Amino acid sequence: MRKFSSVLAGFTLAALSAAASAQGYPSKPVRLLVGYPAGGAVDVTSRVIAERLGTLIGQQVVVDNRPGATGNIAAEILAKSPPDGYTIYMGTVINAVSVSLFKNLAYDPVRDFAPVSLAVTTPSILVVNSTVPASTVKELVALAKKSPGKLTYATTGAGSSPHLCAEMLSTMAGIKMLHVPYKGGAPAVTDLLGGHVDLSFSNTASVIPHMKTGRVRALAVTSPKRFFQAPEVPTMIEAGYPNFVQVAWYGVMAPAGTPAPIVNRLSADIAKILQMPDARDILASQGLEAQASTPAELARRLKDDIGIYAKVLKDAGVKPE
Repeated sequence: MRKFSSVLAGFTLAALSAAASAQGYPSKPVRLLVGYPAGGAVDVTSRVIAERLGTLIGQQVVVDNRPGATGNIAAEILAKSPPDGYTIYMGTVINAVSVSLFKNLAYDPVRDFAPVSLAVTTPSILVVNSTVPASTVKELVALAKKSPGKLTYATTGAGSSPHLCAEMLSTMAGIKMLHVPYKGGAPAVTDLLGGHVDLSFSNTASVIPHMKTGRVRALAVTSPKRFFQAPEVPTMIEAGYPNFVQVAWYGVMAPAGTPAPIVNRLSADIAKILQMPDARDILASQGLEAQASTPAELARRLKDDIGIYAKVLKDAGVKPE
């Protein structure tokens, strides 16, 4: 009985401590970890949220870019951070992919993260350098079959959305292409524009301006319907691949164990931000659709995608590294 009373007292003290911590939150600046370089879509989303969140909570929200390892460096920092709401992270669908892609992943997104809110969703666009002699997906596939392994595709790292999309196309079309990984979207697009790589399933923010100048040619989008900023570009479904749908998401995470009042406050504030016309306009101009969620909804999406992408990787023959 004494042992039970001691355990109960321990839980009570922990609950009171968490409540007290949440009541005084925030009393200092908050750090928002970003696993990619400045200038990319994840970074843009993070800065739109950070600036406005700082105003709402009355403390500065500092964006801390920690690129590398397909976003996993920043994710690991989050997993090891105190669960007090002062370190948060712009997670992405890649966190769901990494579970199946890396043998010795230093974190478990389900165990170590406390989902806060979805932020945006965005499809990828299959683009080729203007010198590549293909104007349709069919022509690109024919080109790849003619010279197996010759076409090169840029990604933001193993397991990134561009990598998954390229593997899906390779599996579905029965082709082989050469993977060229980069640390972020900006350097990948730079080399695509320079002709150092032939193609990429790029995020919309990175390539739409270059589509308009003709430096890259868009062949298809990976969303179920045509993309609002490029209605002239067919979907992969229309291009002949009925099961090809891939939409990326970014969402804010906190360390597991972060008090629920803090998580709920951050979630509510992010929902307010994503309803602000100026924030929505900035995100839309980057090809990003503002979309908030509850913590439970983001947690469910994360778990569902872990299963979905485990199958995608298995079907593509991609083995954990």
